Amino acid sequence: MTTTEPATTERLALFEQAADYALATIGAISDGDLDRPTPCDPWDVRAVVLHLADVADAVIDLTRTGELALPTPRSAGTPDPVAVARERIDALRETLTTMAASGQQEDLLLGAAQGGANELAAHGWDIAVALEAGRPVPEDTASGLLALIEGRLDETARGTNFGPAVPVAATASASDRFVAYLGRRPS
Repeated sequence: MTTTEPATTERLALFEQAADYALATIGAISDGDLDRPTPCDPWDVRAVVLHLADVADAVIDLTRTGELALPTPRSAGTPDPVAVARERIDALRETLTTMAASGQQEDLLLGAAQGGANELAAHGWDIAVALEAGRPVPEDTASGLLALIEGRLDETARGTNFGPAVPVAATASASDRFVAYLGRRPS
């Protein structure tokens, strides 16, 4: 029998929470919402949803190859982007669960779970803002993710994927602090 280290269990729980949040958020999308702009400019809701599908594929590939390579958008032109994203996020969830059960490649699992959770939470928030849904990242999820990434994204690591951190009050919610750290302007 294999045991899972506490850090792995914690990151898997954060991944599960972020996946649940993203799936609930994309579940609220109607066809008329797909062209709405998002805070992740210049992407609209459709592009962000398809990016989530592609990120899930990339993280699955990471678990197989040990290398993260974001694909050129594979999912463009998909007639039902929400269904594709849901399917790919579920496949990533299954991949991480299987990896954890095997007890092997703990370091790779930690990175895949954390990276997946960050993407799902951040882009779930982008979509929620676009839908005017009033769905912040759940506080436990946001505070857990923020504790893992805060102070670790310098200018080089931010690259073109993240803008500079946006200043927020120390009393801001964990959701607002999380998205602000990733370069988004919380409302």
